[in-house]
Amino acid sequence: MIVSETSTGYLNNYGLLGNVVVLAVILTVFLMYNLYQFISKKEENNLQPVSIAKEAA
Repeated sequence: MIVSETSTGYLNNYGLLGNVVVLAVILTVFLMYNLYQFISKKEENNLQPVSIAKEAA
């Protein structure tokens, strides 16, 4: 448990909770960027021309 409440009602380690949240956000951004780059490179290698045929109304 990161945050706990004292008998007087104050919260202990609330600043630590903020640091954990910031670290989680930075880690998520880093992992999502790497995933985006991986998918972009994979799609670049598999691109093929596609013809779009219009359907008759």
